[in-house]
Amino acid sequence: MICLAFFAVYMKNISLLSCCILLMYLTACDSSPVSQFKYKTQEQGIIVFKNESTNAESFRWEFGDSTYSEESNPAHQFAENGKYEVRLSASNGIDTSTSLLAIEVKNVVIKVPEPDFSYSIGDSGTVTFKDSSENAKTYQWEFGDGTYDRTPNPIHTYDKNGKYNVTLTASNGEKSKSIIATIEVSSIPLTTYVFYTTNTYVGQIEVYVDDVFIGNIKGSVESLPNPDDYRSVTYKGEPGRHKLSARAGGGRHEWPETYVNFVSGATKYHSFN
Repeated sequence: MICLAFFAVYMKNISLLSCCILLMYLTACDSSPVSQFKYKTQEQGIIVFKNESTNAESFRWEFGDSTYSEESNPAHQFAENGKYEVRLSASNGIDTSTSLLAIEVKNVVIKVPEPDFSYSIGDSGTVTFKDSSENAKTYQWEFGDGTYDRTPNPIHTYDKNGKYNVTLTASNGEKSKSIIATIEVSSIPLTTYVFYTTNTYVGQIEVYVDDVFIGNIKGSVESLPNPDDYRSVTYKGEPGRHKLSARAGGGRHEWPETYVNFVSGATKYHSFN
């Protein structure tokens, strides 16, 4: 009888232990985090998120626009209209639960860009441009010499002195606006060209650059003349390719047209013999 009674108590205790273990297991299962949330749309792309997760201690929100938050109930402002996948990860330090909702933002008012810029002119035709536009993401510069750039703050070098109409077009992806400013470049050193002849028989020679008369060679020299020599013609011109021509005796003698490159800041000599 004593043995039976002891066995009954033992079996009763075993059953009680099993129930405790089962209860602890069920409790542990119930404490796993569950991620869930709602949201409410406000003006100008602002979304207020309401966290309804359970059994979680920390949170990470990913808003689908490369930004995130670790607040429990964040408010996030989207910069552009569009569809976004918002992800909430809820953790209890051991397990993590993740939920995902697709939202659409429609009420962002896109402002018109306001292009503006300043510039400084340096040596040898180099101009540094500085953008000060508002509400812009991309830029298109046209420098007035047939070239362009898409960087915000370009540095451009002109190859000729003169006035140029510079256009900046600022865009934000949906709207764009342009501004034009005229700048004057005068920092490129001119080329000095000295025209002369060693021919003692041709007499006075008329010299033309790009079909424009620039002066007369009044006499011959035996060697390279000084630029101030009255017998030669000294001309200062813009760097680049130019046409040279000359004639003597009222057109009875003409030299073939020649094309030469004027090099910035250089002194060059050209003879008509």
